[in-house]
Amino acid sequence: MRSEPAVPGSSARPRPSPDLPAVAPSGAKAGGAKEGRELQSGWRMAKLGDLLTVIRGVSYRKEHASKEPAPDRVPILRATNIQDGLVFDDFVYVPNGYVSEEQLLRRGDIVIAASSGSRNVVGKAAQLTTDWSGSFGTFCFGLRPEPGVHPGYLAWFLQTSEYRHQVSNCQRV
Repeated sequence: MRSEPAVPGSSARPRPSPDLPAVAPSGAKAGGAKEGRELQSGWRMAKLGDLLTVIRGVSYRKEHASKEPAPDRVPILRATNIQDGLVFDDFVYVPNGYVSEEQLLRRGDIVIAASSGSRNVVGKAAQLTTDWSGSFGTFCFGLRPEPGVHPGYLAWFLQTSEYRHQVSNCQRV
């Protein structure tokens, strides 16, 4: 059984509720209530994919990466940088040419571990809450909220037990 996050219908900053994984204010694409769930007035269900754009991580040749920063290099976050937030150390730096404009992180973007040797790491996510010039590696995805979607709600949903349960079910396949 797959649930969809609830989407509030007002532009006010909604408060997360343990039984309603709210992820976005009005303006997001959405469907109707599912499985008999009672939603607050003005809220509706939405598929996660309708609330964001998924961005592939930066692929690079290992021999072109460096542990040392340089003016012509971009810092790359990896799955190990995703903790209870993003940890800004232990980067690899790759030449600017490996990173597209779309792959440069923006405030509000979320980095998610897509592949790892550890089941506990896959699906871990953290939001970029400040301005920072960098990107993320190929074993991660970037999630860029669509206009009108509150990135904090999306980030909150990606920390819930409901989301982690769905990730665990995907890993068993």
